[in-house]
Amino acid sequence: MNDTKPRFSEWATSFSGCDGGTPNARVWLCGIEWGGALDEKYYQTDLPNEISNGSFHPETSYPWAESLTYPYGRSLAKLYAAIQGRNVSTYRNLESYNGSEIFKLNLYPIAFHDTNDQLWHRYGLDTLTGFGDKRLYQTWCMLHRFRSFSEKLKEYSPDVIIGTGTTYLPQFFLCFGPHMDESARINVKYLSAGNTKEHGRARPLYWAQITPKTILVVIPFFSGSNGLNSDALLQEAGDTIRRLCAGPTG
Repeated sequence: MNDTKPRFSEWATSFSGCDGGTPNARVWLCGIEWGGALDEKYYQTDLPNEISNGSFHPETSYPWAESLTYPYGRSLAKLYAAIQGRNVSTYRNLESYNGSEIFKLNLYPIAFHDTNDQLWHRYGLDTLTGFGDKRLYQTWCMLHRFRSFSEKLKEYSPDVIIGTGTTYLPQFFLCFGPHMDESARINVKYLSAGNTKEHGRARPLYWAQITPKTILVVIPFFSGSNGLNSDALLQEAGDTIRRLCAGPTG
């Protein structure tokens, strides 16, 4: 009998799918799902073994040096440098950091090359997890994994959670926002990086005070024609997040 299904709930409501760092960090950065260079071994061996082990605990340090070899990691480092009040050009200084500065997690725990739903069947994930398609798995995560993350947020109380991907704005607030005061507002600022503030060219940054101690900020993806795809935009986003953390949200 496949022993992954009985352990799936325990695994999926833990910090599975997280890239490292410590939840005690003041800055959490949340993506959608891990991509990376995946192969058949991940789906046939690594993932089933990880699920069968139950609750997952990520590495306690974020691998800055390794991360800087990838475009995503460099953009993250630049954003973090700006949040700390430095110029994005200093991002390589993070190679010497110990990795406890951030916690990198994802909304969903299973990794994919891309968002093509057909990969679910191609890699036998319906058999592995018991969910007939990816949408059922995502719905289960919204009902159970998101609730678990919301409780972990109360436990660790970071200063800020940064969600990457404004198209997933509802999911980020479903995951981390259940404790929001009903009078709290979701705000938006348009990042222009010196351009005219036309919404077609500017990038939206959303934020709200989700607990008395934590702000949730949702920014565009780092890549793509509408993403935070320049140093100027990353600097502006980081500077904005730093100001939000320093005082009351508007």
